[in-house]
Amino acid sequence: MRTRTKRLAIFLVLGLVAAACSPTGEGVGTTEAPTVTPEPTAATPEPPPDAPPAAPREIATDIGVDLEAGTITIGLLSDLTGPFSPLVTPIVTGYQAKIDEINAAGGIGGLEIVLEVRDTAYSVDTHVQLYEELKDQVVAFGHSTGTPQTVAINDQLRADGIFAVPLTWYSGWSDPAINASLIPHGVPYCIESMNVIGWLSDQMGDAIATIAIASTADDYGRDSAQGAKLAAEVLGLEVVYDGEGLVNAADEATLAEVANGIIGAAPDLVWLTTSPGAWSGIYGQTLAAGIQAVWSGAFPGWNPAFIAPDSPIAGAIERDVYIGLPVSTWGGDSAGAG
Repeated sequence: MRTRTKRLAIFLVLGLVAAACSPTGEGVGTTEAPTVTPEPTAATPEPPPDAPPAAPREIATDIGVDLEAGTITIGLLSDLTGPFSPLVTPIVTGYQAKIDEINAAGGIGGLEIVLEVRDTAYSVDTHVQLYEELKDQVVAFGHSTGTPQTVAINDQLRADGIFAVPLTWYSGWSDPAINASLIPHGVPYCIESMNVIGWLSDQMGDAIATIAIASTADDYGRDSAQGAKLAAEVLGLEVVYDGEGLVNAADEATLAEVANGIIGAAPDLVWLTTSPGAWSGIYGQTLAAGIQAVWSGAFPGWNPAFIAPDSPIAGAIERDVYIGLPVSTWGGDSAGAG
């Protein structure tokens, strides 16, 4: 296992970027973080006047840091053409904008941050291949798109001594046995479901008495669906359609099956967790059938194009859909997510 000692630079870069790269939007129902008042500590004594100056901290340059070129290189394993590209592409754009801002202010210790971005197309095999190609060129991975993809490289991250920020809000990242080389952030899918459904119930009261739940069959979908079921149980909502694990974003037949299940159940609230394309496909089919309900779901299913001026479903989306965020936005004021 290689030892990487550039931890200070890594945390400065990832800490500055992680909270700054969420698309614009308003978060709802976030869990409020407790206020912690630090215990008073004794003042650090001043060194005597004749004390020698502290030795400068050595910057290791084994991997990802090039002092001669004056650069620190960060890798991004990003879905830029796959099912979550509508979400990930603007995040990469925001990431680059933040890096440009840091570099314009002098970089990190005078070193310029360079991004190496690779398109994984949301393929596990491609993700693993691109990780292997980049791991000896970067100091860390600024994000890794997808739960299955990040799970697939997690053991190797640990073996190689590399940090990564998962661009996924899987509840499993809270397990210390899993996240030793990961820097998770934001609200997990399960808690996101409970937060948003609880907020909607508070806002709408008796107007929401029944719920339909549908999701993909992976950790992303099931994590979110389980949170929705827990929320329904606590709030006394009747689950009139259970489509957990039934959505296959690449199979039009399963999208039609789920849409028909929702149409037949005629719920007050739909909680749908899938990719943006499959989400709009199911939603559009229920609209065509005359179903009107409150809609929501895990954040990665959202696409800003849903409300673009030329979107045929923009008006219905603005009427029906409520989406929460797992992190605070640049202009957000949430006390809980970040």
